[in-house]
Amino acid sequence: MKYYTFNLGEKEINLRLNSLDCETIEKQYNCTLLDYVQQGSIGSLVTLLQYMRHGAGENFTKNMAYGFYDELVDEGYTIETILMKIIYPTLVVSGILGQEDLDKIMAEREKINNMSEEEKIKLMQERKNAKA
Repeated sequence: MKYYTFNLGEKEINLRLNSLDCETIEKQYNCTLLDYVQQGSIGSLVTLLQYMRHGAGENFTKNMAYGFYDELVDEGYTIETILMKIIYPTLVVSGILGQEDLDKIMAEREKINNMSEEEKIKLMQERKNAKA
């Protein structure tokens, strides 16, 4: 099996979501996995990190996932960097997103980061109107 691997301090971390865990998340939260990922809440990130460590063969509890999240924060990660540098690449390795999809997400994030506040507000209003 393939894993998304990165170093955290002195430790090498392997992550992967397997199909059974994806289905468990979808049933538990009554939404698609991608909708769940896009919540971007600490609770959703912790749950994803728990299942991603589990998918790499570790017996990883929810409490361990909270500790792992805190380790990431101590290393300078934020919600956005956890999503962009850990969650999304793991979704690619797990076959949930294609690399092209991730590239588009990263390009869109970069575009938004380079916008003025007025442009960001306008974009948010446009997206809000599109959903209505």
